[in-house]
Amino acid sequence: MQGTQFHTPPLTKTNKIIIISIASFFLLQTVLALALKLNIANFLGLSYNGLLGGLIFQVLTYPLMGSGLLEIIFDGLLLWFIGCDLELNWGTQRYVRFLIAAIVGAALLFLILNFFFPSGRIYTLTGLTGFTNSLLLAYAIIYPHRHFSFMLIFPVKAWICCALIIIIQLFSGFTGPAGVLSLSHLGAMVSAVGYLVVISNPRWKKYQANKEQLKKMNKRSHLHLVKDDDEDKPPKYWQ
Repeated sequence: MQGTQFHTPPLTKTNKIIIISIASFFLLQTVLALALKLNIANFLGLSYNGLLGGLIFQVLTYPLMGSGLLEIIFDGLLLWFIGCDLELNWGTQRYVRFLIAAIVGAALLFLILNFFFPSGRIYTLTGLTGFTNSLLLAYAIIYPHRHFSFMLIFPVKAWICCALIIIIQLFSGFTGPAGVLSLSHLGAMVSAVGYLVVISNPRWKKYQANKEQLKKMNKRSHLHLVKDDDEDKPPKYWQ
């Protein structure tokens, strides 16, 4: 049996930017709340009425709005321990697309639920919970047999540890008054994992391979002959 692991991968550039961003916005949010009694989460967080009012940017800014210091610390640690491992495995481009799929998936489900259940329109979607839950789910699928210390005490396999954290977060969400927010986090997980399923499909891989081959062919087609000034001499090289 493998020993318990406390795996700390190097902090990747993408996750470093995300962590600095959420920490900076939380600091700004705290200062404005104390100094001016202004809650910018109501403006930058995602709301049904805000989107109808033309605030489309909320789809991109809502993940940066943390609801508390503990949430910021917890999300930052998950981005470091889990997100960096996945980015190193997938590459930055695939990791960012996974991030976008999770963020957009949560936003879409949140708006759909608000459309059919107007009582939920009083809530504002904020934070990276949907994305971090998606990371945990993906990590549990890719590295199910790694061993972690749950709560730094109990040695468990990675898939069990990830599942417990997801269940705890969803339970706390569903038992609270804002169930629509918890369902939105589920939307992030479904959307992000759905993205992984699509790109793992052999047809998608074949499409991407053909796309890359076509790109190389188009690049080669731009080559042209560079001739010497003397017309009697043959071309010297391709450019």
